[in-house]
Amino acid sequence: MPRIRVLMVDDSVVTRKVLCDALSADPEIEIAAAAADGNIALAKLPNLNPDLVTLDVEMPGKSGLETLIEIRKVYPKLPVIMFSSLTERGANTTLEALSLGASDYVAKPSSSGSLVAGKDSSGTDPEGQGAVCEASSGADAANAARIEETWKFANGAADNRS
Repeated sequence: MPRIRVLMVDDSVVTRKVLCDALSADPEIEIAAAAADGNIALAKLPNLNPDLVTLDVEMPGKSGLETLIEIRKVYPKLPVIMFSSLTERGANTTLEALSLGASDYVAKPSSSGSLVAGKDSSGTDPEGQGAVCEASSGADAANAARIEETWKFANGAADNRS
């Protein structure tokens, strides 16, 4: 069975690295590419043909919600998982993302013991063109499993890719 190809979209280099580490630990997932903002992601989508997109909600330039709207215009069935550090105050954003067509929503860890000492936005790559996994940090296997489960759910637990 082919691996699940993921496009990660997040303005934080550290967050992209943590997510990359977590997803790369799963043999069924391949990191196809990373993008630092919505415009870069939209430009990469046609050539990458990913099976799933992870999309940060809050980014400079085109926000995650604006990017999601554009993705849905061209790729209405592509699974998109929204990532955000927003908590209860972000409940409206979560509902909006789901109403705009997000497949699922995952909260980024925000406590001091998670990600990199609670500073997941310490590094940015404005061009989003560096290596897919840039910084070092630990992995979050729970998010990797949830991404895989969401992809399988969105595809009817069958491999419908061509």
